[in-house]
Amino acid sequence: MPGLTTYSNHGLVERSKERSLESCEYSIYTQELLGKPPAWILRWGGVVMLSIMVAIIALSWMVKYPDIVSAKVTITTPIPPASLVARQSGKLHWLKNSEDRQVTKNELIAVLDSPTSYTDVSALKDWLRHYNSHRDDLRFLSSLPQNLRLGDSQNQFALFQKQVNELLFFLELNPLPKKIAINQQKQLQLEAMLEKFQRQGVILQNENTLLDKNLLRFQALLQKNLVSANSVDEKQLTSLNNRRQQEQMSLEATRIRVELTNLSAELNDLRVADTNKREAFKLNLEEAYQALQTSLSQWEKNFLLVSPIDGRLVFSKYWGEHQFVNSGEEVVSIVPFEKQTILAKMKMPLENSGKVKKGQKILIKLAAYPYQEYGQIVSQINSISLIPRENLYTVEAILPSPLVTSYKKTLGFHQEMQGQAEIVTEDMRLLERLFYQIRKVIKKTE
Repeated sequence: MPGLTTYSNHGLVERSKERSLESCEYSIYTQELLGKPPAWILRWGGVVMLSIMVAIIALSWMVKYPDIVSAKVTITTPIPPASLVARQSGKLHWLKNSEDRQVTKNELIAVLDSPTSYTDVSALKDWLRHYNSHRDDLRFLSSLPQNLRLGDSQNQFALFQKQVNELLFFLELNPLPKKIAINQQKQLQLEAMLEKFQRQGVILQNENTLLDKNLLRFQALLQKNLVSANSVDEKQLTSLNNRRQQEQMSLEATRIRVELTNLSAELNDLRVADTNKREAFKLNLEEAYQALQTSLSQWEKNFLLVSPIDGRLVFSKYWGEHQFVNSGEEVVSIVPFEKQTILAKMKMPLENSGKVKKGQKILIKLAAYPYQEYGQIVSQINSISLIPRENLYTVEAILPSPLVTSYKKTLGFHQEMQGQAEIVTEDMRLLERLFYQIRKVIKKTE
């Protein structure tokens, strides 16, 4: 057995030597086959590799393409359709309920059922429209509508009605205007008397001047013994009587002036008192008037559906009489009927929004018209909002009218059509993009 083991080990060593010799012979054979590479292969191989690299870099510099910024788009007009939404729940009472019927701005379309009578509100509103120009007219104030069914506005109307009645009572029984009229008549009479006394005073003054001259002449004649002393005394007495009358006229005129002054002060007090009372009543009435108007306006806002624009009625869910509508639901839409510019309103996210500028190209794909079949609408940016709303900028573009696509197909315009817009930004070289990507990777690894 020991001899057998020695023999086996010897065989293994021999086989290992044989394998080593075969491997060595194969390596020598391979080297002889390949040999030393020719010099021209090394030289031209480097040139080719360098040329390929230069060509790649040149192509990267020459090739440019833009970024695409996507945004949701809505097709509309400068005056978009107006949706009338119910502010309260209730049954509908239509005044205008035919499809495509033309309505004007502020035209009433429907009334929601409520405890308030629309007919009574209309009558009261019609009366209130003339109130400001007839607030002092007793006949007009007396014509205030009565027994109205005004629902939540009933308290405000009752207060207004109370203030109107108080003003009517004051205007009918107020004694101050009569006192003012009597005093004004008395004032006119006193002024006429004063004017008469002033005229008489002027006459007496002139007479006194003549009498004084006549007295001087008689005194000169008396010195020459041409007239008697009695004649001179008579002339002097006449002059004194004239002066007495002149003084009496002056005193009477002064008395009348004092009376006029007192009467003027009394008239002023009466006018002030009358004005203050009138203003107090009018102020209370004006406050009640404003409260009533506010209450009626709130009811109209909640229960009346009024067209905010000129246009055509478009119904969706509600069209029949006495249909029940819930608060917050859209009842009807008004589509403007005049020809308008067609606009594309886009909501652009903040990401990459800095690349978007006015005048850039826009490609619009409408959901209702598959772009593979109809093509895209091409336009350009007309305006960009200065600040974002809810992290979205509003981008606006003016579209051709009619809507002609890149496939020369004309699309029908419908308000509020939805789609996707692609904003084509400025071109950027492929090499620049590669550089930015490398820089981005380097910054991440730092």
